[in-house]
Amino acid sequence: MRIISVHPGAVALVFTLMYAVAGFITFVVFAFSSVQTFLLPIGIAIGPFQLVFNIPLPRSPDLFANAFLCVLAVLCYGLTGCITGAFVAVGFNFVAEKTGGIDAKFVSVAGDDSASKQQLT
Repeated sequence: MRIISVHPGAVALVFTLMYAVAGFITFVVFAFSSVQTFLLPIGIAIGPFQLVFNIPLPRSPDLFANAFLCVLAVLCYGLTGCITGAFVAVGFNFVAEKTGGIDAKFVSVAGDDSASKQQLT
């Protein structure tokens, strides 16, 4: 079997969750560091390749402003993950269609009726 296509929405959701967690971790690092500016990215960010619009926000001594910045960081990083995931999935689908896909092995999971019928005979 070969993987020749992935659903962009599912990939975007996975990337959204991963990038949102990364946004929270980035904010925690920012909170405990002496960096004076926090950048909120919106766009496509894959390793060294970044096509993002960065929103620079200064450090604030106010607790509520920092709590808002934490929520904003999670949302902006999540949005960046969603855009990036959709871009990656569409790119994968395009390349996989041209090259024939990726070889894959699949295992049966619980609820697969054909596997249980084979065991009975």
